[in-house]
Amino acid sequence: MSFYDLVKITISITITSFKRSINPPLKLFDVTLQQTNVDAGAGQIITSNYHSVISIPPNAFVDKDGKTFSGNVSVQYREFYNYVDFFLSGIPMNYDSGNADLQLESAGMFELTAFNGDETLFVNQSNKITVMMASLKNTPDYNLYYFDKQQNKWIYKGNSAVTLDDQGAQKFLNSPGQEDSVEKIFTYTPPTYCMRMSCMMEPAPKRKFLRFKRPATENFRFHLIGLQKSIPELNSLSRYTWDYTGSDARAVYRTLFGKNNNIQLLSCGLNDINIVHIDADDTYTFTLRDDGDNLNINFRPRLSSGSARKKFASRFEAYKEFRDQRRKKEAEAYRKFSDDTTKYFAENPHFVKRNQSMESYAMRQFAIDGFGIWNCDRPMKIPNATIVKAYFVDQDDNRINPVQVYLADKAFNTVYNYDSQSLNKFKFNPDASNLVWAIFPGEVCVVIKTKEFREKYSKSKWVCKFQVPLNKNAVLSEDELKKQLVFDI
Repeated sequence: MSFYDLVKITISITITSFKRSINPPLKLFDVTLQQTNVDAGAGQIITSNYHSVISIPPNAFVDKDGKTFSGNVSVQYREFYNYVDFFLSGIPMNYDSGNADLQLESAGMFELTAFNGDETLFVNQSNKITVMMASLKNTPDYNLYYFDKQQNKWIYKGNSAVTLDDQGAQKFLNSPGQEDSVEKIFTYTPPTYCMRMSCMMEPAPKRKFLRFKRPATENFRFHLIGLQKSIPELNSLSRYTWDYTGSDARAVYRTLFGKNNNIQLLSCGLNDINIVHIDADDTYTFTLRDDGDNLNINFRPRLSSGSARKKFASRFEAYKEFRDQRRKKEAEAYRKFSDDTTKYFAENPHFVKRNQSMESYAMRQFAIDGFGIWNCDRPMKIPNATIVKAYFVDQDDNRINPVQVYLADKAFNTVYNYDSQSLNKFKFNPDASNLVWAIFPGEVCVVIKTKEFREKYSKSKWVCKFQVPLNKNAVLSEDELKKQLVFDI
């Protein structure tokens, strides 16, 4: 072997060893850390901003030599719950199963680390830390995974135990009959509501001839029906007819009522229904919330006289009072659930697995045997996937090269990311609600919204050319970015 070959091998090894497996795409934005100072000898219970609980027993930390550490410890914790969190953190969501590259759909993910000054600390394998993680899923088909930064991949943590040798290297040992990473799921079922509306007439363009008996309208109006099965406070507004006040009546009508002829909307499973008065133009905004997605529509009640307006104002105040009381009771129920599970968790350091089939909020509990990133996931493939060669051009049709490209499918809690090489196999489900965004040099972010993707790119075969307006001076703020990264109607 020549000296030149030896130098090439050395350089290759050096570059590989320093390759960052977790790389936030935007330097100024990341998921916020929650930091707590803990007395290692006494232990402590920490509650996160998302109501997760970290139970640290006394003497839970060891140093790099495996010796029990006593003294002040800085514990850092952060949680990731949706595709925006996964994107901003730079944590990869792909999973190598050995037979195929799969994607991890998350029910909740967190990162936990501990330091004494600049010194990294490790978990005491004889006295492990336990975590009760808040989750949006409680179905039994989510496994537990740990991200190994040395191997740059997710490690399945079913019936395995992790130990640390004196050098801090991680070894994975099978332990028959022992379940180190087991979970007990506590469930909380949030209330859901129905919204039923009956429309008086479908909006249509104005007709030029008078011989048509049915009057044409460019707007539509409706009233609320079946409120005994809906959200309680809407009963006070059941007598009124509402006129749509927007300019895109036909499009909104189709969104609400579709193309059926009975002209009724029945939307159940809603997390919340809210009506807000807009003082500027004396209209009201109906907000239908479903799993974090909001549909906002503006209406105005039909009121024939001053006395009718006065009576409506009184009824609307009663509606708001009833709504606030309902929300307060729901918040108290969730707070009791959180307090009860926290107490149980503190008093019971070992847990038995229990499967639940009901979709609801959950608290997933397990012991951790190493600091780092832990994830409750299930591996998946894109259903009905179309695979194309994707590339980007600007408004003048000039080829532009993104640093990273991301895709989120509304049906799954994950994010797919692509670099310049993997864009040759860009995958998406053409029948899904897809959201695509790309990062260009200079941390410029361009978003392709759901509607645009569906109309322009969902039918692509073999090759997909994304045309985006690239303004190199338009770097989004974090708030602007998060407002852009939502699924539209």
